[in-house]
Amino acid sequence: MLCEPRFECDGAYLGKFRYPARHRLLGGLFLVDASYFTTANIVLKELQQQARTIEELSKEEHEILKELHPTVQKIDENVDKVKESTEA
Repeated sequence: MLCEPRFECDGAYLGKFRYPARHRLLGGLFLVDASYFTTANIVLKELQQQARTIEELSKEEHEILKELHPTVQKIDENVDKVKESTEA
C-alpha cells in the first residue's frame, strides 16, 4: 500500500500528484544546473580574458627587459670602474 494505514487515501489520488511533483522537482534541478553552468561559463570567459591580458603584459615586459639588458650590463661595468677608482 502506498499510504500509511492511518490516512485514508487511494492509489488513484496519490497517483495524480506523485508524477507531476517528480517532474517539478526535476525541472527545478534542471534550472539550478543551467544557472550554475551559465555562471561557470561567465567566470571561465573572464579568466580566459585575464590570462590573455597577463600574457600580453608579460610579452611587453620581456621586450622591455631585452632592450634594457645591455644597458644594465654597461651600468654594472661603469659601477665596477668607479668602485675600482675609488678604492685605489
